[in-house]
Amino acid sequence: MTYIPTSRDLNWTMKTIHSLSLWAMPSGASVIVFDHPKRSFKAYVAGLASEEHLQNFTKSYTNLLCLGYTENQRVICEDVGNSQQILEDFFKFSSDELERALVKGKLNAVNDPRFEES
Repeated sequence: MTYIPTSRDLNWTMKTIHSLSLWAMPSGASVIVFDHPKRSFKAYVAGLASEEHLQNFTKSYTNLLCLGYTENQRVICEDVGNSQQILEDFFKFSSDELERALVKGKLNAVNDPRFEES
């Protein structure tokens, strides 16, 4: 099934990324680094990501393209299974930095009932 973003999807994505230089997506086993002035990004994707994670990454990727962003590089992170490992291995986040980023992410998350935990 082909993903076609709705205006709601695009609006959520734009609100989510507008102030981020780095977007860690646990649901997509990936990390996106933005250059907003150039409307481009670099994607780091876990090499051991599940099919569900890859589908979620593809949805976010599609949304970014629809919003006028261009991918300028993709890094497949071998032997890595999730976005936390990408942050640790490729961005050298400490456990304290990871914890602060998680808290900040939850505080600043754009509300959308589709993504609420049950």
